[in-house]
Amino acid sequence: MRWRSVLGLVGVTVAAAVLAGWQSAPGRPAAAAGTTVSITLPSLTFHLAPGPHVEEVEALCSTCHSLRYILMQPPLSRAVWAAEVDKMIHVFGATIPQDKVADIVDYLATHYGTGR
Repeated sequence: MRWRSVLGLVGVTVAAAVLAGWQSAPGRPAAAAGTTVSITLPSLTFHLAPGPHVEEVEALCSTCHSLRYILMQPPLSRAVWAAEVDKMIHVFGATIPQDKVADIVDYLATHYGTGR
């Protein structure tokens, strides 16, 4: 089970417990039997900017980390993005085919880069 799924389950459990405590607080009327209470949680899905090679980036990078990890980075130069992709492959063992590296770096530098 991925950590995002675990966090989602924990969030639902905590929200249900908080809601149950709130509904049974002194001075609050008890919920009528059969009443349905719903909670809308924020989405844990993140999408990258559309563009050439976004599919490769989403597929290859999300095997190791969430796409939010990319979105959290400050704008980086092309050289730094290239170093990051290299680090993911050679330090963390990402299985990115060599023929896709340039496409991934191009995408990241274009959409999340400094323009340099």
